[in-house]
Amino acid sequence: MTEKDKELQLHKNRPVSFGYRVAVLARLQAQIMTPRVEALGLSYCGVPIMAELYFLEREVTQDELVTRLLLDKAAVARTLGDLEKRGLVRRRVNPDNRRQKLVAPSEEGWKLHEQLCSELRSMSSVLADGFTDDERELALQLLDRMIINGMRYKNAMQDV
Repeated sequence: MTEKDKELQLHKNRPVSFGYRVAVLARLQAQIMTPRVEALGLSYCGVPIMAELYFLEREVTQDELVTRLLLDKAAVARTLGDLEKRGLVRRRVNPDNRRQKLVAPSEEGWKLHEQLCSELRSMSSVLADGFTDDERELALQLLDRMIINGMRYKNAMQDV
């Protein structure tokens, strides 16, 4: 058995733990995607924010990004500052609430849209290699249910 095979076996024989496996998968994706998105002039931390902004196709508040992406408020502010310096997003004061900043992709940020989405689709293809279309859809549905279950639990804990 090669070292790589032994490494793969470490994860295969773990006790049932969705959190462990999802965390490993997230770290693995970050390791693979970081050089790919850096080649586009983007830090990996900016990927979820840019992807969410592309998906929404409208200005959003920083707080909305924090809520939608389950990220730390300070981390979002830092990442948006970096994205703004790179010319990929624009922030402006919300005219309806001057304490809020509205965020959207800049013209340069929109130019990156197709390339970034292509990289993300490519990564999804790598992760779902060997899956049938039905298995891929089922995996996404199960992950969505886990997210919903976790959100329900988190919200219930906040109500206690």
